[in-house]
Amino acid sequence: MNLRINPYSLRRLILISFFISLIPLAVLLWQSTKVLRQVSRASISYSQQSIDLVRHAEEMDNLLTDIERSVKQYSVVKTEALEDVAQKRLQNYQVHLNQLCQQPDIDIPESCDQLQEKISFIRAQFPVTTLQALDSVFTEAHQQQSSLLKAVWSYLDTRVVEQREYVERQQRHINILLVSLVMATFILIVFISDRLAAPVRLLEEKIKRIGSGSDTPQRQKKEAFVGPEEFHRINEHLDWLAARLIQLESLRQAFLRHSAHELKTPLSSIKEGCSILSEQLAGPLTMQQVEVIKLLDDGVERLQKLTEQLLDYNYLLQQSPPDLVKQKAPELINQCLSIYDLAFRQRQQSVTIDCELQEFWSDNKLFTRIVDNLLSNAQAYGEQGGKVLVRLTCQQDNAVLVVANTGPEVHAEQKSLLFKPFHRGGAVRQDSIKGSGLGLSIVRDCAQLLGGTAELLESNQYQFGIVVTLPQPAVARTQNLKQTEI
Repeated sequence: MNLRINPYSLRRLILISFFISLIPLAVLLWQSTKVLRQVSRASISYSQQSIDLVRHAEEMDNLLTDIERSVKQYSVVKTEALEDVAQKRLQNYQVHLNQLCQQPDIDIPESCDQLQEKISFIRAQFPVTTLQALDSVFTEAHQQQSSLLKAVWSYLDTRVVEQREYVERQQRHINILLVSLVMATFILIVFISDRLAAPVRLLEEKIKRIGSGSDTPQRQKKEAFVGPEEFHRINEHLDWLAARLIQLESLRQAFLRHSAHELKTPLSSIKEGCSILSEQLAGPLTMQQVEVIKLLDDGVERLQKLTEQLLDYNYLLQQSPPDLVKQKAPELINQCLSIYDLAFRQRQQSVTIDCELQEFWSDNKLFTRIVDNLLSNAQAYGEQGGKVLVRLTCQQDNAVLVVANTGPEVHAEQKSLLFKPFHRGGAVRQDSIKGSGLGLSIVRDCAQLLGGTAELLESNQYQFGIVVTLPQPAVARTQNLKQTEI
């Protein structure tokens, strides 16, 4: 069965599918009606035959008694009227006997033959033969009549059993047909639903490709969409949306590239100029001028930090595939920590490094961004004179990075929002840079690009911390690292 979906409308297709799925039901209804009609006819035929047989048998029994009574009355009072009555009753009995014995399904040939002989003998001898000569004949006729009644009732019992078996066979036939048609209907529904779902799956895959940025105009031209006209319109809108998103994405990337290039050069110049002025190489400065230069230097540093975070965020949005290579864990962490060493000293924060994992697989740039942003948060939001923990361990073939600090706790309503872009928690940074709300979002996105996760740390010793879990490739481990509790 080849059901084409294009170019029918969805409404017409659903109606056609509905009627097709009703075909097995119509067949079942027609077959059930047919079987019910056959069973009804068989039951009516059986009932009519049973009534006729019983009526003939009862009338024959009554007629035989009446015949014997008429013969006895005629032997006492010999009149023509009594003779005619006896002859008519003998004739009626002969008719009923013939009708009963002509039934093809009743196995009573011996009783019929004997009764035929007895009735023929009585009709031949009456009224010449005396009553005493016919007594033995009537006695034998009554015995044969009783045998005939028993045979009739036995036949009716057999017919009841046969009728029951016939009904049961028909019922089994209907049940088998019902199961077969239900299976056929199920197969039809699955087939039709699959054909209906096919264009939906195509649209879903197209939406996923649009979201991932892999849907290009060249690919759209190669793929011919097959589906109802309503889905065709949706597909056309998606093509338009994909083209629009590609255009906006190219504009966004171009803007970020140009803005980064345009910002870095003047920021570097301003930074260099502030350094020259602060070192008073261009001449002595008053206290007010030194304070102004310091404000300018802080502003330039803040702009540099925000620019780097925006560039990182743009890099993560592009979702470039990570380059996994073996990293030296202690060297990489110490390299990141050296950037914030002076800041930690100024705020009198003690940093504890627990690097149990000496080597692991990761992307150098992505992992550096993770550690850099976490250390920046710990330095900026940790308490004065507090503690900072940096730990890298191996747990179930995963590299687990923990960066935690003492300080203000995060409110419960803020925990679910910390990893969202451009969202800042309630705590205030303790350095000169105002946060952009991208730090933890970059950490989460970097972890996801590496196939891992970033979650809040639950600890009794540290009020805030982030746990980054990075899965490691299936390579041989040279050491078995134990898991420790914070």
